[in-house]
Amino acid sequence: MKRTLFTVFAVLTLALVACDDGDGNGPTQPVINPPDDPSSGVVQPAITSSSQYKWSIPDTAPAVNTNCDAPDTGIYGAYVEWKGFVHDGTTYSCNACPGGRELWQGTWRAQAADYDPVTPFEEPGYAERLIFNGNLWTMDINSDVDGQHRFKGFYWCGQKPEVNNETVMFVFTEVSQEGAFGWYTGGAFSVSVLEGSTTVNTLATFWKDGVDTNFTGKGDFSATYCRVGSTVTNDEGVSNACNDPFQ
Repeated sequence: MKRTLFTVFAVLTLALVACDDGDGNGPTQPVINPPDDPSSGVVQPAITSSSQYKWSIPDTAPAVNTNCDAPDTGIYGAYVEWKGFVHDGTTYSCNACPGGRELWQGTWRAQAADYDPVTPFEEPGYAERLIFNGNLWTMDINSDVDGQHRFKGFYWCGQKPEVNNETVMFVFTEVSQEGAFGWYTGGAFSVSVLEGSTTVNTLATFWKDGVDTNFTGKGDFSATYCRVGSTVTNDEGVSNACNDPFQ
């Protein structure tokens, strides 16, 4: 898998910083408009199964495992209706966030290092934006080497006892080019997300390829994001605005 984002170490939980409102800055990137997804309501995903990645959305929702905790019933934007999820013969009935994660909503910018949005990535011209709308997500990436790409999908939140690690499952339903950055339509990732503060202006993510209900550690790659419109103070006490790299 090709991925240029840096590795986040165990000290991450101590290094996540507080953010306040601020103006954007940083290197110039090509304009890439946000997606035209509806702001709210039920959305039909572009695909509902993948034979390659061995998952499907059932036509009829399974009975919910009564050993799971009650989910968040809020609807925080557009959403793929939860009907359960089947992977490689195992059916998952529980989802802690059927309407999305409330505190994740909005636009996020990937950071290269030191929790600083103006520090460039090692790959020339690399920039990344992650947008959450309900339980939908869109990731825009640009690099001088690989060009511009957009990836879209939905996520659901695993719960014990069905998902031991309670990771969030990101499902890829659309890609602008098959194989770009090693990703394909129908792909699925187990993602562990750490929130940087109670106001959640910083996210740290650890990605593991595939549906892995026992995933722990750093996974295949990791990244931190700052909320667009906030200000990030790095480890040296320098503050910089977290802007949208494509606007």
